[in-house]
Amino acid sequence: MIFYRFFLVFVPIFAQVTLNLNNIKRFQTVASDTVSTVAQTTVPLTTVPLTTVPLNCNAGCLTGWIPYSGNCYKKFEATVTQSEAEGYCSVYGAHLASIESGLEATAVKYLILESPFNVASGNLAGFLSSSQNAWIGLSKTANGAWSWTDSSEVLYTNLPSGESTTGASCATVNGTLWQPKSCSSTSTAYICKMAQSS
Repeated sequence: MIFYRFFLVFVPIFAQVTLNLNNIKRFQTVASDTVSTVAQTTVPLTTVPLTTVPLNCNAGCLTGWIPYSGNCYKKFEATVTQSEAEGYCSVYGAHLASIESGLEATAVKYLILESPFNVASGNLAGFLSSSQNAWIGLSKTANGAWSWTDSSEVLYTNLPSGESTTGASCATVNGTLWQPKSCSSTSTAYICKMAQSS
């Protein structure tokens, strides 16, 4: 008998939870000179001229440059010396890339060197090749210390340790590995870097 009373109390509560879909009202959106809100307040419709706004995926960078951490990067493919590469970068107001951390080195590898978005020629072989060395802005000063062409302080390097660098006063990057190289020799690519504009 106790079970029966519990069952009778439970059933009416369950029956009150049902949803009546027949009472849902349909609304239609119609273009007019006014817009009505749910509270039936009428607000005049403001006309906004239709314009085309270009989508800029390179926010703050020139077209074709890749933004990363407040800077813009671009890989160019040309057989040049480091000095020539620095000159070409300066045309854009940039310098050869200074790589200031391991994180930036990884970004340069994946965003710049191996990016399918960076293939100027239209064929994918350029970014799939891991053998391409690109000039960066690292070079030795007269006293033998490494410096960046943009005058930033050398806080990080990924030069091979214990390797002789006789005659190698500049550096290229291949992936995240840097290679000392004679400044008068040529490389088939170079990476420019400039500050992102706001």
